[in-house]
Amino acid sequence: MKKKTFLNKEVPTLTGLAIIVAWTIITIGGALVYQYSTEIDVQAEYTTDKMTRFRFEDYAVKKREVSQIAEIDFSGVKDAGIFRKKIEESLGREINFAGHYILGLWSCGGNCQMGKVLDALTGELYDLPGIISCGLAYRADSKLLIVDIDKRCNRRLDLSTRYFVWENS
Repeated sequence: MKKKTFLNKEVPTLTGLAIIVAWTIITIGGALVYQYSTEIDVQAEYTTDKMTRFRFEDYAVKKREVSQIAEIDFSGVKDAGIFRKKIEESLGREINFAGHYILGLWSCGGNCQMGKVLDALTGELYDLPGIISCGLAYRADSKLLIVDIDKRCNRRLDLSTRYFVWENS
């Protein structure tokens, strides 16, 4: 059997071919696993970040105890007809954002999440700032909202992490 050089060593052709096939499978398999492993633990991903410019504590609000969550007011929502069921299902019954708001998310496919913010006191609905592709971080005791926080996903989709402060809350 003929011998070819591989990494400056002579190896039999079949061995060289096997090495190339194995390397190809590992490379493509690794790329596929990376591409389709988009579920992350958002809070853990954020808290391990060494970011110091924006911190939840710098935008602290007191979480209110709301005995009765207001009924959702769909009158001011332009896409309520399309998303009414998703909005109702996504909004929990517990304050989870900016003191007295409930933030709810739903999937709109692949790297796509949409959502609304409900004022638990008045029932008013608000839009999130666009589509979320790479995770979201928020807290009940802060009005800071961090969008697209997964750095690996951001690089893959060519996005940047965005920071918002919920005003008038």
